[in-house]
Amino acid sequence: MTAPGVQEPDYDTLVAELVAFRVDRLQGKLSNRTLAEAAGVSPTTIGNWLNLQERPFPQKIDPLLNLLRAIRTYAESARLADDPAAGALLDAQRWRRAYKAKARQNADGTRAAVVAEHGQTVLERMRPGQPLPLVTDPFHLEVHHAIDSQTAGLPVLPEYVPREHDRLLGEVVERAADDQDRFRFGREPDGSAAGPWTWEDLE
Repeated sequence: MTAPGVQEPDYDTLVAELVAFRVDRLQGKLSNRTLAEAAGVSPTTIGNWLNLQERPFPQKIDPLLNLLRAIRTYAESARLADDPAAGALLDAQRWRRAYKAKARQNADGTRAAVVAEHGQTVLERMRPGQPLPLVTDPFHLEVHHAIDSQTAGLPVLPEYVPREHDRLLGEVVERAADDQDRFRFGREPDGSAAGPWTWEDLE
């Protein structure tokens, strides 16, 4: 048990210390195959667990505790377990606490990643529209489908519907063509209203 106020090492630190203990104190005499038989897993799995670069997290704690028990048994036979540091390192309860903390940390990280991904998906759905190169259906641009009339025999709509200002403009154009109107609009350079133009002025 760790003294009050002293922070326990985390799971990754314990693994690093166990690897160092196996190499230095046990002089590498416990092979991956031997530890695999004790833990009930493959030698490759043992190698992965004790790999300081990758160090994948065991899905279950029991094989890990079996591995720890095998190392502790060998340390006791070599009379190394009496060392306080070795005893603390091989304490099963300490590993249980570190394993649970690591599992909780991994779960929180996974949950945060899922929430972030979900939030990103929601934001994508809330974006107004989409880039035009991605639009393949014109009706996504709010182009309406044609409305079919239930009444048969209606005349075809004209290409252009004349309006009042068209009539007024036409009259002005006709008078100009008949040489009846010779007026200009605007202002002189001094700001006064412009006088009438004659065709001679325009020439």
